[in-house]
Amino acid sequence: MQIIKVLMVAATGMGLTWFAQQLVEGPPSYAQTQPADPAGDAQSASDVNSVLEDAEAAAAAPDELEEFTPSKPLSADQAVSMPSDI
Repeated sequence: MQIIKVLMVAATGMGLTWFAQQLVEGPPSYAQTQPADPAGDAQSASDVNSVLEDAEAAAAAPDELEEFTPSKPLSADQAVSMPSDI
């Protein structure tokens, strides 16, 4: 009788584990069931390349960046009196 109880508890645990996994993963989506479109990959690769070229061009010209100088002192730059026992 003990073995039947142990087997039932183990089966229940495995069933609950499977059910929780199904809840988390969910059913396969439409994107997962459809084959990849090679033409779409080529277009996205060219888009990525153009974005990378723009980023490299912006990074290659550091002379255009100006250092920030505030017109009035920022609150972090002001002195704060602190007690000496800290």
